Parts: sequence; C-alpha cells; structure tokens
Amino acid sequence: MHFLSKGYMNYWLRIIPFGIVFGLVGCGGEDTKETVKPVIQENRCAGSVLDEDSLCVNVGQREAILYKPANKTGNQGIALFLHGAPGHAKKVMGIFGAKTIADKYNLVALAPKGNGSAYEWDSENQARANSNKDTAFIIELLTRVKAEHNITSDNLYVFGYSAGGFMGYTLACEIPESITGMVSLAGQFRGAFDSCSTSTPVQIHHLHSRFDQDVPYVGREAGMVQSVDDTIAFWVDKNACSGQTKKSEYPGVTTDSKFSSSLSYQDCMENVTLTILDQVPHEASYLPEKLQAIISDVFHN
Repeated sequence: MHFLSKGYMNYWLRIIPFGIVFGLVGCGGEDTKETVKPVIQENRCAGSVLDEDSLCVNVGQREAILYKPANKTGNQGIALFLHGAPGHAKKVMGIFGAKTIADKYNLVALAPKGNGSAYEWDSENQARANSNKDTAFIIELLTRVKAEHNITSDNLYVFGYSAGGFMGYTLACEIPESITGMVSLAGQFRGAFDSCSTSTPVQIHHLHSRFDQDVPYVGREAGMVQSVDDTIAFWVDKNACSGQTKKSEYPGVTTDSKFSSSLSYQDCMENVTLTILDQVPHEASYLPEKLQAIISDVFHN
C-alpha cells in the first residue's frame, strides 16, 4: 500500500498553492540554467585583431597598425610594411618580423591597410594627371605618426611583399628623397619605366624566387609587371652602379629552401642588391629571422 493514497494526494494538491508544489518538486534537482559568459570585445585594426602591445592609427577612412618598442626613447625612424593582394597588415608584419626589426633598430613599425582594390595599392607607374592617392595617404600617415610619436629622425625603411612590393617601387619613384632603404619580397616594378623620371637614387634590396608562379620572376603582361632582371637593371642605372657584383650566400628562408644567393652591385650611389631564393613559392611560410639576416644591409648603408 502506498504511503499516500490517490485521495490524500488530490486533497493536498487542492490546499497547497501550485507554486509551492512546483518548488517542492524541484527541490534537490540540478540547476539547469547555463552560465552566461561575458562577451569579450576584441580590438580590431586594419582588418586584424590588434595585439595588446600595438596601437591603431586612423587617417581618413583607413587604418594602420603601429608598434613602438617599449622602454626606448628617440626612435630612429619608421619601418613601413606594405601588404600584398589579397592580404592584410598583420600578415606582412609577420612575414618580415616587424616587431623584431623595430626593437633591434629602435624604429616605429607601421603597417597600413590597402585601398581594397585588386592590387590593394595604386602601384602602377604611369603619367598622372593627378597625384597618386595612395602615395598621398602614406605621406599623411607618416607625417602624423612622426608628429604624434616625437620621431625626430627622417629614416624611412619600406618593406613590401608582393603587391606591397609593387607599391614600394612606386614610392621609390615618387618620394625617393624620403626613403632610406626599400626591401621588396616577390614584388617588382609595375608600369612604365619612363614614368619614373626621378634622378634620386634609392637603396634597393629585392628578393625573389624563380619558382614564384603568382608573381613570376620574368614578369607578366597582365598588370604591367616588369621582370626582376629589368627592375634591377633600371635601379642599377638609376643608382649609377659600376655593374660589378659581389656574391654572398645565406640559408634558405623557408624550411624547404636550402639556400639564398645575393648579388650586391658595386660602386653605387645607393646600394642595389638582388637575392635569389631557392625553392620558394609565392605564398610560403617565411622564416623572419632568415629574411632579416639577408636584408640587414639596408640598415648599414
């Protein structure tokens, strides 16, 4: 016989409020409520999550990631990093190891966002009726950063990857007097050589692989991408080099690459160096420390 008969149960259900009965039934049961976790808003800049040690700079409708070495004063200039297409600021900073470069040479690392076009930058050298909007944007960005971060040195080092390298050469043509050194990885001169009328020499270090199928060593008609050999010959002439070269060997810049071979042109007004990368495709897991060892010459001119 059950402890409570059906009649007794009905009696208690009539005299005890429903809410109390419901509460009694629930006593001792597990709490089924889910803990609501707070949503952490990540700071984003130039299309990427912003690192805690970096800042975001806004110029017009475009952003740039800025990294400044801690516990150092009197920064010795700016290292400008230009990304490829498609690409983003944080990616090109990782390829070159922007923070390590900034820390080692006491520079402010700056990586702006491209303009969103197919080439990301207005990088084709051509006769222009109006000024290059990307060049104007970069000048405004550099001017603002120098003023706001008390950078007294005029040193400007440009690092471009792929389409960012195209833009690096455009800057070398349009603001050569402002550039201390330009490094291009897998991105050569784009456009017409006779549109680059500057007589000011620029220190150039170009790195390229003959295995690059996206931006071929021999160039391509689409986009007016010049060959690497013609690009180097143009700057060898512009910098009044003797034509003699000095060869240096370095390790590979990826885990699958065995070596890198550099040719430094001699007796130049500003150094010109070409480094051939072995067995490296266009999109690769570059080793920043290996790249930095090869391009260190741009800081010691």
